[in-house]
Amino acid sequence: MSSFTFQFQTFESLPKLAWCATFCEGDPVVRVQHGSGVETTGLSFFEGAWDGDFGTGDFLDSLTCAGSGGQASPDRVQFCSPTHTLERLFSLRAGNKLYVSNSLVFVLVTAEDDVDVNYPFYHHDFASVIDGIDKYVRAVPTRRGKKLEQYYHCNFAVLSDLSVKVQRKNNRAAFSNYSEYETFLRSSVLSLCANAVDPRRRRTYKPLATVSSGYDSPAAAAL
Repeated sequence: MSSFTFQFQTFESLPKLAWCATFCEGDPVVRVQHGSGVETTGLSFFEGAWDGDFGTGDFLDSLTCAGSGGQASPDRVQFCSPTHTLERLFSLRAGNKLYVSNSLVFVLVTAEDDVDVNYPFYHHDFASVIDGIDKYVRAVPTRRGKKLEQYYHCNFAVLSDLSVKVQRKNNRAAFSNYSEYETFLRSSVLSLCANAVDPRRRRTYKPLATVSSGYDSPAAAAL
């Protein structure tokens, strides 16, 4: 099989950061439909920002990733999910095709499938990540009897036979004191913001913070 490549197609009607990659077994061309806010190069695409130099496209190795994307290599396509757990990636295998997306609705519509109205546990399954990144429900059923896989806080590779190999995110070594933790948070925020406003981007972002009654969001806003 030839090396994987991407074929990009932008749709102004899509949410700006939505994307869906379609694989067909035996075909090295991966078709990626996406909104206008997704950054694309010849062999990669990304929505959002990460704590690295935008020009290097090194989001797969990021410790802090506020977004998602994919990168093609000769024998695989690697996908990167956010490091936070408010969002995840989805995949759905149907016959000789595999669909990967950052949107539940987008992946189901592209695969011409839907949720199963007789399955009562979607709410529980989609919220199960609160039990931990190693304990959430990995797959839910669809109307057509397929398995919709979900991927939190991980990278994964799609190989030529459309099999999926999950890879753990890079993890920082344990902090020895609070000062190390604070330094890491500050440097991560600075790197993330620098990536988000990089002039090489088609679209840049200003930092935004929300504040709730907990202690973590005021701390993040202060940083």
